[in-house]
Amino acid sequence: NVVPTQVEEERAEQDIRRAQADRLVREAQLGFLVGSAAGERLAAADRLDVPITMPPLATLLALAVTQRPELSSGRAEVAALDAEVDLARSQRKPDLAVQAQFTDELTNTGNPPYKAAIQIPLWDRGRIAGEVARTRAERRSAALGLEQIRRHVEVDVVKAMRQFEGAAAVLGVFTAQVLPRTRTILDRSRLGYLSGIGTVLDILDAQRVFRQAALDTLAAYGDRARAGAALDRAVAGTAVRSAASSVTIESRKVTGAGAGDAAPEGE
Repeated sequence: NVVPTQVEEERAEQDIRRAQADRLVREAQLGFLVGSAAGERLAAADRLDVPITMPPLATLLALAVTQRPELSSGRAEVAALDAEVDLARSQRKPDLAVQAQFTDELTNTGNPPYKAAIQIPLWDRGRIAGEVARTRAERRSAALGLEQIRRHVEVDVVKAMRQFEGAAAVLGVFTAQVLPRTRTILDRSRLGYLSGIGTVLDILDAQRVFRQAALDTLAAYGDRARAGAALDRAVAGTAVRSAASSVTIESRKVTGAGAGDAAPEGE
């Protein structure tokens, strides 16, 4: 009876068509976000199935503090207010001006041929002191705002790191346990069919379970990649780095023109 095999094959073909359509939609959305030309095909920069290394949390926090633009802007604002405070404080000191003049001849009034003058600014009635106090208050407010931003940045980095660790752990379970186990089940169902103790339905069920495990593994790779990108954004740099690797998710297809020749291909 080839009906179950044909039904399974048709179901797989429908899944492939849906996945292809979904890929085109997502590719178009990504192209719009990155500003690519209409109809231009995008190529992945890295494969999903590569091991990723991540520096310790202290390094990530230091990287974020150095590179996050809002922190850089806050530090520049505090530095500018420090300069304003210094300028305002310098205005509190008397600005004395000394002038001297000398001539070779006596003046018509009989005064000596030289003179000196000192200019002293008038009392500002506390204006400069008030300016200093105002600038200092603005500086303290900016420093407090900078510290608050720094704490938010640290929370962002810690949260992104934990999410990445969780995604990596889930991926590890699929690649080390789920996918190998379902592959073993598929191999045993094939062996059982060839030995005459199993049926083609057993192979189809095992194939369906293996395919779902493969899809879930690919989804876990995607989750890890997105978590890594979120961590990169949190530190405003490259937080996670990949190294070349080779991990293959197999795809096996069951075909058969009759009950006697239905078996997985690709072995």
